[in-house]
Amino acid sequence: MPVRINVETNVTLANLVEQRRRGFMVEETPHIGNLASSSLALLSLGLQAKLVDVTIGEKDNLFYPHCQIINGQSVVIAPSDLMSTHNKVSSGDESVIDFHYQPLAQMGFDATPHSLWVRDRKAVVQKILAAVVVGDYLSLWQRYVTANGIVRNDRYDRSQLLSRVHKVTVPNNGEGWVIPNVINILFDLVIGPLETGRDSVYMLSGQSMYKYITAPFYGFGTMDRLLSNLYDLVRSTTLPELPETLNVVMVPVPVVRNFVSPMTQKGSLDRKLRYFEKQTASRRRCGIKLSQRKISPDELKRFVIKRKSIFGEISSCLSLVCANSETGRFYSQHDLAVNNDTMYIPDYVMDMTIARMVDRSNKMVSLAA
Repeated sequence: MPVRINVETNVTLANLVEQRRRGFMVEETPHIGNLASSSLALLSLGLQAKLVDVTIGEKDNLFYPHCQIINGQSVVIAPSDLMSTHNKVSSGDESVIDFHYQPLAQMGFDATPHSLWVRDRKAVVQKILAAVVVGDYLSLWQRYVTANGIVRNDRYDRSQLLSRVHKVTVPNNGEGWVIPNVINILFDLVIGPLETGRDSVYMLSGQSMYKYITAPFYGFGTMDRLLSNLYDLVRSTTLPELPETLNVVMVPVPVVRNFVSPMTQKGSLDRKLRYFEKQTASRRRCGIKLSQRKISPDELKRFVIKRKSIFGEISSCLSLVCANSETGRFYSQHDLAVNNDTMYIPDYVMDMTIARMVDRSNKMVSLAA
């Protein structure tokens, strides 16, 4: 297929930073809303985030754009049933996008609302749309947003699509067709190599994105096959300068949250990681002693229980930093900004592969259970 998507876990944070320095597109695409510590750590390294903003609060159980998550508490700030591009904070005239985006911008992070990123590339976006808004692909367009932010299913018409689609690429600017997720991904896959001159792009993804992108997608086979067909259509009809084959390196990054912290909690993170290494080595030695009958199974059991208790106490200080986004109670950019803090990533973590992080993280979960 013209677009080849591979999950890569034998890569380090240092590798990703180096690839960005070399001119590759290395980006994460979280939704607009509350970003967790893994995303904040990636941004602190100078990696790019495009904030997907064609979302609806009540349907987004990872980023909660209609809420502010701070100090481990979630506070509703806007209606939950409106599209984020059109939604405003209830207590004033500020847009929901600006409410979540401005703290990131003020901290100097390379984050951009996706609709603004698309707006600034309107010429090439219109070329892409002209190529793919044809035939059966018209059925991809299933949502229409009204001027007040209500999203409804509607009929599609090619002339309407091409004349009205730009309206939803500018937050709070009228009504129009909502760009389907698969088309937004296509924008990244086309514009990325055009702007970098590279035949590979790095997409820093959530744990479920690969399953999502390889799952059946309406009547088009899997989404990765659909993306490949759309990319090939754009390259063959409109943008022949695109690479004949595009390599998409998908790196699952949520696990990073277990190895980073705000700088103000540096001591807690260092203690946690040191104790984990110490406990792992101690348990290995105990296993040897057990096999040599130098300790009894009951002694080993008491040792494990004690170690788990100690590790649990150490880890509790970082519970919000390490929390899953699904909980709705985690450390966000609003915490980082209000505390005037920065993110801390130990040097040796920079050289730890994602696969090793996953392995250690699973062991940490088991140890803390």
